[in-house]
Amino acid sequence: MLAYVHQDLFPETDGNISEALKSMVKVVFESPSDVPDGCIYWPMILGGLEVSNPFVSVKAVRYNTMQDPQRRIGYALSEGEDNYGAAKTRFDSQDSRWDDAFGPESIEFVPWEVFTGFRYECNEPLLHAWENLRRTAVEEPLQLTGCSEKLLKGLPEQDLEEISHDWYQMTPYWQPIVSLFGEEWGRSLEA
Repeated sequence: MLAYVHQDLFPETDGNISEALKSMVKVVFESPSDVPDGCIYWPMILGGLEVSNPFVSVKAVRYNTMQDPQRRIGYALSEGEDNYGAAKTRFDSQDSRWDDAFGPESIEFVPWEVFTGFRYECNEPLLHAWENLRRTAVEEPLQLTGCSEKLLKGLPEQDLEEISHDWYQMTPYWQPIVSLFGEEWGRSLEA
């Protein structure tokens, strides 16, 4: 769906937003040379357009999201059934003690239908699976590369909100931007 929107908005570049923006910048600023990709995503305070790329954040959490939630729920349901069976077996093996205390046939084990009506109260594995699936995935930070380290040392001394001089204080959104476009952007600034 998103590809169709991009195609309609930017038909001259086959839906490529970066290429469309770079050509607009080239025309507006009458730039004879190619505009680096980093110009699109780099922060405004450092001379970029600061266009946010939604796929960067998605990629940062991809390893911390569950690949198949149905499998996790299925496992929890199966474990809940096993727990129910084990509890029923324990109850049945102690049947004579119940008969002595309350009289014969006075207490029956909770029927499966009732048990499943209170899944979150009775099925602890399902509750844990549900809580696990509701948890927000954590963005995974990237490792610092030599090129990124060199670029960070060359940043202006001013306080930058977006890009920290300390790689490990930088948000997981900006780390891949610096890794992907930093070297190219640094070369374009030197030229």
